[in-house]
Amino acid sequence: MKKVLTGLLMCWGNFCYIPGPRKWDEEARPYMLAWLPTVGFLMGLIWGLLGILALKLQLPYIAAAALLIWIPFVISGFIHVDGYMDVNDALMSRGDLQKKRAILKDSRCGTFAIVSFIFLVLIEFGCMASYVDPGLGQSFKPLLDTLISSGLLQLFSPGMGNGLINSLTGGHDPKSVLMAFAVIMTVPRAVSGFLMMNLEPMETSQYRMMMKDTKAAVFMAVQLLILLVIAHTVCPRPDRFGLMMIIILSFAGSLISCLIARHQLKGMNGDIAGYGILWGELMGIVGLLI
Repeated sequence: MKKVLTGLLMCWGNFCYIPGPRKWDEEARPYMLAWLPTVGFLMGLIWGLLGILALKLQLPYIAAAALLIWIPFVISGFIHVDGYMDVNDALMSRGDLQKKRAILKDSRCGTFAIVSFIFLVLIEFGCMASYVDPGLGQSFKPLLDTLISSGLLQLFSPGMGNGLINSLTGGHDPKSVLMAFAVIMTVPRAVSGFLMMNLEPMETSQYRMMMKDTKAAVFMAVQLLILLVIAHTVCPRPDRFGLMMIIILSFAGSLISCLIARHQLKGMNGDIAGYGILWGELMGIVGLLI
């Protein structure tokens, strides 16, 4: 039990910028990764609360979108940005394995890294601006009315969804916002953490000496399941379809990106995990429009 609790403190101290108790035990490293879903969920709740505040204050949608895209980076201390940029630099170099790994370890920031991060932020900003602007969907109203009346969009009954369709029917439910933001920060961390715990690490990875711990992996899986059940239960029934799509997109974005990077770099490390987390968050934010 002591190792499990130590892992929680390690996880919070390493992956969350909000100050908290700090403790380190190398033997508890698997549980540090195992707690990523819960730490992500808590950070997501903070993000969601600030999102609700921004919507209630009716901030200009561009300002609100910029604020809400900035918050998750700040809460996590920008820790995953470095991995995302390094992996993009390595993969887009199109070099051999030795060159890619050399670029991955290089502390300098290349063109591919900068451009890829700029486009990540631009896409997230565009999606978030579309999500928070209550009037954005009005231009789509004639088309949506036609599709709904024709039966092609029967799944999207009034009130269903978090995105454009919901904006036509009264705006965003605070519980939907809270749970959507929470799962966006939970699922990618669970996926990346699980892969870190179970895939073969690179020789240069700080996790290469970490012993595989089946109990920690099971603990993470059960934890993720409980958190998703909580999110599904709290989210209003009409918005559960949108929440499910966010979960699926976040899961797919994180898993596919990690596996592609791991295949090309022949091993798993913390940079690839961060790369997968930001890809998962990006796809979750795209899912806000559903």
